[in-house]
Amino acid sequence: MTGPRFTQTALYLCICLLLCSCAYPTLETTPAADTAPLATLEPRAGEKLLRVDAQKSLIQIYTYRGGRLAKFGHNHVIAARRIQGSATLTAQVRGSRFNLRVPLAALTVDEPALRLAAGSDFASEPTADDIAATRANMLGPDGLAAAEFPAASITGEITAVNGARASLTITLQLRGQSVTLKSGDNHFERTSSGTRLSGQLRVRQSDLGMTAFSALGGALVVLDEVVIHYDVVAHH
Repeated sequence: MTGPRFTQTALYLCICLLLCSCAYPTLETTPAADTAPLATLEPRAGEKLLRVDAQKSLIQIYTYRGGRLAKFGHNHVIAARRIQGSATLTAQVRGSRFNLRVPLAALTVDEPALRLAAGSDFASEPTADDIAATRANMLGPDGLAAAEFPAASITGEITAVNGARASLTITLQLRGQSVTLKSGDNHFERTSSGTRLSGQLRVRQSDLGMTAFSALGGALVVLDEVVIHYDVVAHH
């Protein structure tokens, strides 16, 4: 049978298969080893030096689908663990600094517990093939270019404090490009052994030289802006 009904059905199935995996072709990408030592911040007079706790710190990047056929795609939760770095803490907190590095080889995509915690926007269930294809392309040359740039660096300073609320200036460096951002939506607290800083910011992929995914003439896209949530713990 090659009539209109068969042709339309076959076309519909092809589109569904394409979009349900976010239309990403699977690429073989092996991130380069990140072996360069990370410089420790030098404390200034009156500052305390802290070390980032790689086991307790977590950065999550939320990406969102868009376009007329968005319902066929998935939003994604990308998690960064094994965060390395140091921070300095001033007596008044304002002026405290941090220097972090995120190894891209350790990034994960769509851990079930993180999708569940992220809420209804992440209620869909991508398959294992969806996740593998998304991660491979995320690390590929049109994404993070992890084979050439194996880590992201994040530096910043607390510019203002009001109780537990903190404002930050953050510079994010990725794939050889950098962008400086300001965020007033942060929570700072002292712990028995150091500090904890959590909050969120928004950044456009295009500001870092990446092209947000688009297919079928823009009928399915990954939105350019992503939301970054961070929870960083550091100890004396």
